[in-house]
Amino acid sequence: MIGDAVPFDSSINFGIEHGPTANEPAEYSSTAYWYGFDDTPSARVTDAIDVGVAASEKAHTYTDATGGVTAKTVSYTYEGDFDTEPVTQQVTASTAAVSFTVSVDPRNVGVTLRRLSDQAKGYQSAAVTVDGAPAGTWLQPLANTTHRWLQDTYQLDPALTAGKSELKVTLTPTAGSAPWSAASYEVLSVGALAQDRQLPTGVTGLVAIGTDSNANRLRWNDSTGSIADNVGVDHYQIYASRSRAVPTTEANLVGTSHNASFTHEGLGLNETWYYRVRAVDASGNVGRPSAVVSATSGNQLRIEGERLLPAVSSTAETVSQGNCCGVSWSGGAQLWLRGQKSGDTATVAFTVPVSGDYTATAVLSKAVDYGIVQLAVDGKNVGSGFDGYQATGVGTAQHDLGTLALTAGRHTLTLTVTGKNAAATGYFVGLDYLSLATTASGVKVTDWSKTEEVVQAGARQRIYDPSVGENEPWYINDHTFVQGPDGKWNMFGITHAEPADPLNESFFAHATADTLTQKQYSKQAPVIQADPALGEKHVWAPYVLKDGDTYYMFYAAGLDDNHSTHQLRLATSKDLKTWTKRKEPLFVDGFDARDPMVMRIGNQWVMYYTANSTPEGGNHQVAYRTSTDLVNWGPKQVAFNHPVTGTFGGPTESPFVVAKDGWYYLFVCCESGYTDTRVYKSKDPFSFNVDQLAGRIDAHAAEVVQDTDGRWYISGAGWGQGGLYLAPLDWNAMLTTKGKNVETSNYRVTVQTAPQSSVTDMQVADGSGGWRPALNNDYRGTGPYLGVGNFGNTDTAGAAGSVSATANSLTLKGIPLGNEPVTADWKLDFARASFTSSITAKVTGALSAPAWEVSTTVDGAGSRIGDNADPDRPVGDVKGFPDWTQSTGANSSVAARYTQGSAFSQDNRYYAGTGAVVWQPLWQPGGRAWAPGSYSLGTLTIGASPIGGDDQLGALLPN
Repeated sequence: MIGDAVPFDSSINFGIEHGPTANEPAEYSSTAYWYGFDDTPSARVTDAIDVGVAASEKAHTYTDATGGVTAKTVSYTYEGDFDTEPVTQQVTASTAAVSFTVSVDPRNVGVTLRRLSDQAKGYQSAAVTVDGAPAGTWLQPLANTTHRWLQDTYQLDPALTAGKSELKVTLTPTAGSAPWSAASYEVLSVGALAQDRQLPTGVTGLVAIGTDSNANRLRWNDSTGSIADNVGVDHYQIYASRSRAVPTTEANLVGTSHNASFTHEGLGLNETWYYRVRAVDASGNVGRPSAVVSATSGNQLRIEGERLLPAVSSTAETVSQGNCCGVSWSGGAQLWLRGQKSGDTATVAFTVPVSGDYTATAVLSKAVDYGIVQLAVDGKNVGSGFDGYQATGVGTAQHDLGTLALTAGRHTLTLTVTGKNAAATGYFVGLDYLSLATTASGVKVTDWSKTEEVVQAGARQRIYDPSVGENEPWYINDHTFVQGPDGKWNMFGITHAEPADPLNESFFAHATADTLTQKQYSKQAPVIQADPALGEKHVWAPYVLKDGDTYYMFYAAGLDDNHSTHQLRLATSKDLKTWTKRKEPLFVDGFDARDPMVMRIGNQWVMYYTANSTPEGGNHQVAYRTSTDLVNWGPKQVAFNHPVTGTFGGPTESPFVVAKDGWYYLFVCCESGYTDTRVYKSKDPFSFNVDQLAGRIDAHAAEVVQDTDGRWYISGAGWGQGGLYLAPLDWNAMLTTKGKNVETSNYRVTVQTAPQSSVTDMQVADGSGGWRPALNNDYRGTGPYLGVGNFGNTDTAGAAGSVSATANSLTLKGIPLGNEPVTADWKLDFARASFTSSITAKVTGALSAPAWEVSTTVDGAGSRIGDNADPDRPVGDVKGFPDWTQSTGANSSVAARYTQGSAFSQDNRYYAGTGAVVWQPLWQPGGRAWAPGSYSLGTLTIGASPIGGDDQLGALLPN
């Protein structure tokens, strides 16, 4: 006999799960006893607090003793019948006292506090006071790291609440206990209250999205608190129809949910459904129906193995087995044929909605005790035999069954054990799911192109190799050009021996030439030795100009541990050889403030430099200050504020401004790669924005210089670049960009095929005619890239040599990766709700330097990124690939799932960048030789949803 006391207020849903996944026979009975009062007073929600929401906290004078605990947005599930539906909330965890003021009914005969918390850590405990009076200890010993949401309650002594309309509650976590977690608090006043006649408010924020299979997903704003209803929403009713009207009738009621999400399963293929949702409170009052949304199911009939039970016939035990042994099956379970010998069989039945040709695949389990199985449909063998043996662990694999001509209606699937691998220890068979896909995927592919005037660079030539005369390779990085008193051109720049060592770049290289474009400048003695007494361990990014008979060199300097207080400094010279440093810095500003550039605008000098919006990081910026004497500079102002946030230079490094023909051009690096310089064009030299993009140039640390004959050039240098280069600059070049647009009912994708190859945009339908961003191009775009010679030295994908399209696929061949003898062939296959990206790299010669990484970027539009949706993932390049990663924002998510198969399985890493996840089949710091040949980089499946924090999306993608 098992006994358990279950507290409840006005009602309770009672159920039993028989076995790990309701897979055992229900051979028992149960008796429930109710203990309570005949005249039990009713309970009603009289107040609620959304922790982490500023307006709610302010309205309830919510405080914590630490001065502010940062809330984080998470998506977890509840225990119980709906444990597969994630709920997104903000949650805090505090070790200091929290207090808040709440409203109660003055007629109360008691008050209950109800908390929503993260129960990952058990034995959370807090001392409770009401208006300063002790009210006991709130203790919750439960813990669950899988289903982390928990609602628990605490009863306040009626003597502390009677006759009051407002209470100040303080919760002080017990020393040594787990941090006190809270996403929200509800306050229930208990008493002989009037009959509830208030209707819940209407459901808002309803979105719908199809899947690749025969199911649609819905999500809406959670309204379970008193904001939506005075007694709290108990559940939601979901109505669906094939017509737009969606009457809220019993015939159209397709389900109920206690969470703010629902999956409509068992649909036909390529079917459009329309939905409305309404809330029902604990008193049975029904709210106003939501607006109508729609979604279209996919072209793949996904039939879960465990749902085919009971078997039509079997010669061995055939049951449902829940997730175990390190594997997560689709739907949380598999059909398990517990075969004992060769010849054991199990036959199950399934139905298809329409007649047609279906591409059939089965996902089958593998383990050390699994045998060889042959599948048959309607008694006819399909596909080859599948060997389920796997030496260690439990896994799954996709098994192709070919194309099947099926009529609408009932069919049978038979699994027959035909033997076993010599190393296998058993004859088991496991069917995760059967997939039947029609050829009609609802994909539309069209061409697009645009021609625009841009700033563009021509072919570059090397003018200086700092390694000449040295015993090892050296580099030049940020640099400057100026003509000396003798008319010669002088170059000053950051320098050091390879590999990159920026914190030990302690002097500037100096080289001269008779003409600007002379090949191989003459090396001169270095200048500006770092002086630790002046706060200089490294010196960066010189810029030199002449005013009168004096040369002014502006540069950045710092120590290893003072990135938030970098100095902008000045040295002067008469001959460009002997320099005198000013002892005091010109100014100190922000995180890694550096890369100064100075020009004359009107009657003042203007210094542009790389900055961040706060000393700790924030938005990447190009800041500026003004001066009349080149020594005394005014306060920081902002000329360019990039939407990307972080530390270090980011996309605003090496700013350079040029005035030409009434326009001002801002050159900055390095947004999507180490040599990605972007040009912005504005009439106002003090105001540039990302919408004013006027060109992209392949150069790092670019400087723009005009030769004595009036011609313009742009320079480039950097780690692993082999020296300093110049390229002619065309201010009025015409650039044609082209590619393909791909659209389904679920998403639309922009694929650029020239002058670069990448997915530059993906938007996901929200079910009501709107589109939400999922992928963008603010990091690198989605596609292949190559890194050689040095970390960050990135060769992005150029124009495809050829592009071919079918009804639902694109093939881009011969994509050059930078200037290396490497090309990529890229296949994109589009389904209703997701697409796959398969890349093969081809090496035809020796690389210019060892390969650091051969990778694919997934450039998400959301701000939060993570491994398997974990916002607390390790930082940096992490060994091994997770099942999936995602990028998510407030109202959309995109996920990428990897199918193993790359040629570099031992080198796999992934990296979460700025709004992107980089899958790195090959990642080897220091690089390695890459022999000629053909190399698979594996396959990614990418899908999106109009749901913020959709931590279920990645797990739903086919693998």
